[in-house]
Amino acid sequence: IVVAVDECMSDFEQGRQAGPQVKVYPNPANGNIFVEILEAKGNFALHLLNTVGQITYSTLKEHPLFPYKQVIDVTNFPEGIYFIQII
Repeated sequence: IVVAVDECMSDFEQGRQAGPQVKVYPNPANGNIFVEILEAKGNFALHLLNTVGQITYSTLKEHPLFPYKQVIDVTNFPEGIYFIQII
């Protein structure tokens, strides 16, 4: 699993690292993937993409409470490499 985080806003002026703090586990996975976003600003979309860029899972969260935890069932997904994108 590769985690890619895209964020339009930066926290560098406040001395903090830009982007949400994210945990993704287990890796490798054969049942469920757990995505934890510990803190972020505002709404976000979470996508799981295959190696050709097809979105195999997608969710949009408006006004989420943090820390936020998403469980993604990958039991029926073909074996392979997947990317997690948070926008």
